[in-house]
Amino acid sequence: MRNMMKTERFLYVDNLRLTMTVLVVMIHLAVTYSGIGGWYYYDVKELNTLSTLFFLYFESFTQSYFMGFLFLIAGYFAAHAYNRKGFSRFVKGRLFRLGIPTLFYMLIISPLTMGITMNHPNLEDYLNYLRTFQFIEGSGPLWFALALLIFCIIYAVVRVIKEGSNKDKPKGVIKQIA
Repeated sequence: MRNMMKTERFLYVDNLRLTMTVLVVMIHLAVTYSGIGGWYYYDVKELNTLSTLFFLYFESFTQSYFMGFLFLIAGYFAAHAYNRKGFSRFVKGRLFRLGIPTLFYMLIISPLTMGITMNHPNLEDYLNYLRTFQFIEGSGPLWFALALLIFCIIYAVVRVIKEGSNKDKPKGVIKQIA
């Protein structure tokens, strides 16, 4: 049975993540109602100059930092999670938490959304979507989860390689710099 030791939460990090998540939602709402940016659906009314400038500033300023900040937070905690779980549990956990939702989006939600927005969902298009591997580019808003999964797997593999190369070195020897 797994160790049920309670881990300490960093409330300030939870608050930062929540704030960034709210900004993600606000960005997608801004794209929907301004028409500035790429998205599935637009509900754009005629925008005046002030509204256009507001949306341009808000979207460009916010997008300049918030996704990078979320990657920074995730990367900061990756080493601790790897140290606690080891390679197998770390990768399995990331595949479960990041891979399954991304695959569900790529295989179910994205083709359904595209079919509905184009007013013709059909089985033949879906099978072609799978057969031609178009689903790989269908991560949509879950591109972050997919990228984070890839980065975590790369991190885990590098750790395994690094730990394997350190086995041959004697412990406690100070490495001299030439």
